[in-house]
Amino acid sequence: AVASGQSAGHVAVSTRNSKKFTVSVNVEPESKVVFLLTYEELLDRRNDQYELIVNIHPGQIVKDLNVKVQINESRPLKFVRTPSLRSGNEISKNEDKLNPSSQLEIINSTSAVVKFNPDSEDQRQFARYLGDKESSGLSGQFVVQYDVERDPHGGEVLLQDGYFVHFFAPTDLEPLPKHVLLVLDTSSSMSGRKIEQVKDALKSILNELREQDILSIIDFGSSVSVWNVAQEQRTPIDYGYGFNYEEPFSKLSKEEFPAALTADNQTLIKANRVIDSLRAYGMTNIIGGLEAALYLAKVRQDHPSDKKYQPVIIFLTDGDPNVGVYSTQTITNIVTRLNTESKIPIYSLSFGEDADKEFLRKLSLKNQGFARHIYEAADASLQIQEFYKQVSSPLLSNITFKYNAEVKEVTKTKFPIYFKGSEIVVSGRYD
Repeated sequence: AVASGQSAGHVAVSTRNSKKFTVSVNVEPESKVVFLLTYEELLDRRNDQYELIVNIHPGQIVKDLNVKVQINESRPLKFVRTPSLRSGNEISKNEDKLNPSSQLEIINSTSAVVKFNPDSEDQRQFARYLGDKESSGLSGQFVVQYDVERDPHGGEVLLQDGYFVHFFAPTDLEPLPKHVLLVLDTSSSMSGRKIEQVKDALKSILNELREQDILSIIDFGSSVSVWNVAQEQRTPIDYGYGFNYEEPFSKLSKEEFPAALTADNQTLIKANRVIDSLRAYGMTNIIGGLEAALYLAKVRQDHPSDKKYQPVIIFLTDGDPNVGVYSTQTITNIVTRLNTESKIPIYSLSFGEDADKEFLRKLSLKNQGFARHIYEAADASLQIQEFYKQVSSPLLSNITFKYNAEVKEVTKTKFPIYFKGSEIVVSGRYD
């Protein structure tokens, strides 16, 4: 088609795990071409809002640049807003100079239209503020945030053509007391800027803990240490260079570990000093750090105390395992087996370019959690804080949905934990 001068096109995905794709086009002389891209995306509700991101990168100043977002919901809208333009998937604070000054029109209680029409001068200014050449035009993200009014009872079910989707996001619930276990990679690859950024973020996370929560800190390099926060001392676990596949926890059960402490002011002051004292050196004993965290959480769960805590493991690493167990697949299998009964959610943070994101994603998904990648950039500590907001307030645990006999092929009905500001989505078929 190209050789004969006709219009032709080719669409290709350019990178794995990305929404980025390439369109290569040949256009006949003096002809007009319109591209229509249609796709479906489930918007995740995080921090009490949905967020739609429109990437804009024309590579030049556009005479008539027009972005229109139409929102049609089945429940009344609580709010619709457009924060500052972003240069990419980083987390940024709202800045007046990057305010899109978009037009918002409320059609009715469930519908709205947002329009963004920057003229040529606006595009030049946005390009300058976002750090690009003015002649290249706007290169960034236009973001629309909104949320809907919630059904205070069992959520909302949408039915269409023999299928259903159930959205569940309860409010007005008190957060459960939680046992936060920070599992931190302090191997030599974390030295320099990385460890400093992590320290900044961890201090912010500590300030978000409630007095009803309890805290444990574990760090791992060549060996693993459980911190006695009260005395600001570490209790090292010398695994050597082996791991007992047959009897996990056997070594740990012979050790005396410090108890998790209530997150009161005194504890937090000492925990901040513990975070300050962390140093990056040695190798990367991932299996040791995770085994220790699961053991401490299990001991706390089995404690005869009347008060129960929801354990939450936050696991941060930047590299590959090179002590104890080297295979990431084997680590995933061992951890999942150890966690079968307790079902403790493990939330993984992959830090920097060398982290094995695929391994951490599988590890978390098989252990009731999710993984996030933290980019080694100026906003790294903000990224970690933003992640923690998503898991800071567990409201329900051990959730089971039961539907009547007409419902078939349901995606998932059991959920170990529900966090404030998020949403559980179940879909399936019905007769």
